[in-house]
Amino acid sequence: MEKSNKGNEDYIEENQKLYMEGVINHMIEAGIDPSIYDPKDYIYFQEMAGRIPGQVKVDKKEQEIMILAVGSDETGGVAHFHVFRSEKDLRAWKNGACIMFEENKYFDHGDNSETLTKDEMSAMVKCLKSKPDTNLPGSTYWQYLIYLWNGNNFDFSIDINTPMPDYDYRTIERYKEGE
Repeated sequence: MEKSNKGNEDYIEENQKLYMEGVINHMIEAGIDPSIYDPKDYIYFQEMAGRIPGQVKVDKKEQEIMILAVGSDETGGVAHFHVFRSEKDLRAWKNGACIMFEENKYFDHGDNSETLTKDEMSAMVKCLKSKPDTNLPGSTYWQYLIYLWNGNNFDFSIDINTPMPDYDYRTIERYKEGE
């Protein structure tokens, strides 16, 4: 019996090593330096469904909220993030506004073609310009969102230093999937 458990322990340990090697390779492909960011933290970030932790407060009474997230294995080649107004919509992955990373444009696709109010756009920009919580990659939540995008969408990754467009409520345009 002792020998059998030892064999299982060795097997589990070897699989854990292979898993961590895979995580480190995944980080490198996403442009994240594993010598700076702990691979165990990276695993935790990936398990957070590719979202900025918590909620973005829109109004002073904190009754209106937004959740910023990225999808995994997105199709179409358009780098974008999702803005949801509730956890329910996030879980259903619908009724969100999709915003392109590299241009001041909405990206309409699937069940996500909402638009943001002026206050929501301002709150989103303020959040993305702010410094992330301790131990998150990136110097701003904007960079952290790019890390999340790249970690979940290797085929359409973007430069981590991509500047944030001027997300202006008055001039934002629409881009529909397939155009």
